[in-house]
Amino acid sequence: MNEQRKTEAVKVTITGEKPDGGYDAWFREKVKNSMDETDKGAKIYPAAEVWNALGLDD
Repeated sequence: MNEQRKTEAVKVTITGEKPDGGYDAWFREKVKNSMDETDKGAKIYPAAEVWNALGLDD
């Protein structure tokens, strides 16, 4: 039981907040929001353009 409290204390220290619904659900939501924000400005590059940029085209 003492180990569990230490783990929770470390999580609170790292994240700066203690979620009510549980750390795992909170973390998943943070990651999902971060991925959604990243995807908003994402561009799909054609393979030929990537190969050209990397110098892999013949």
